[in-house]
Amino acid sequence: MATVGVLAMDRFGAMIVDHIPLDGDAERWRPKVRHVLSNLRALDRAEALMLMDSADPAHVAEHVLGGRSEHALLALLAHKDAPEQPLALFGIIRRSPNVGEAHLVTTQDFPRIAISFARFVRHIVMPRAVIAGYHRVEVRVWDGYPAACRLIELLGASLECVVPMVGKGGETFRQYAWTVPRQIRGG
Repeated sequence: MATVGVLAMDRFGAMIVDHIPLDGDAERWRPKVRHVLSNLRALDRAEALMLMDSADPAHVAEHVLGGRSEHALLALLAHKDAPEQPLALFGIIRRSPNVGEAHLVTTQDFPRIAISFARFVRHIVMPRAVIAGYHRVEVRVWDGYPAACRLIELLGASLECVVPMVGKGGETFRQYAWTVPRQIRGG
């Protein structure tokens, strides 16, 4: 999955996908990652603070770029009209040989690419995750962020359960997952 490079276009506009290399120098991407992290939507920032020690863009950028070897996919997403201003950072971290964990943070302008992003995840990312051997990709979303919950459902993930006491302050999260149907796995 790490080698996927795509310009996803549809009738709703276009979305540029710029994959961060999972090895080698990440200097080219550091300013773009910081841009996303410096311009998070308020609820994205609140959710991140529930799960991390710091939401400082420089600190988080170093964490993301320094840990990119853990990722199966790490992508910056932008609108075709402003490719140098990414609107989201999306990644999948391999948690076990066949299980991944997705993460997504977005800026205020993310709605400009939301529909294209949904198509990208549903029709490109998840089918390639299956090819790469994933049986499931999980994501947890703060229960107090209904727009993010709706987005994850639009991306094709199914709600599996509500998990209390996940955040630092005891916040409740919803766990969603994309899973490969049993018949496709040969089970």
